[in-house]
Amino acid sequence: MFLNDEEKRMLDGQYGPGCSMAMSLLKRFGEAFDAEKMVKAGTGPGAIICIMAEPIIASAAITADIPMIDRIEKDLFNKIKTGDYLKVDATKGIIEISNKK
Repeated sequence: MFLNDEEKRMLDGQYGPGCSMAMSLLKRFGEAFDAEKMVKAGTGPGAIICIMAEPIIASAAITADIPMIDRIEKDLFNKIKTGDYLKVDATKGIIEISNKK
């Protein structure tokens, strides 16, 4: 299976052991289906919000270029209701909730 330079760096551990493990799993999964290369499907979440992210989740977010905020206050999830819109700035660690009207 063909890997581009960035995917090779991920597999080789240059982004950390969790990312390397995630890339190894993705590569094996692709090979099992005779995939020629990896492609971005463009259907991932806009962001990931976690109370305590497992390394594999953090690695997947990095691999998929999905913004992620980790170690948020547990009561934040009680404030979010179905249909609410969230604006996430992962660089600053800010989550804004716009309530459904």
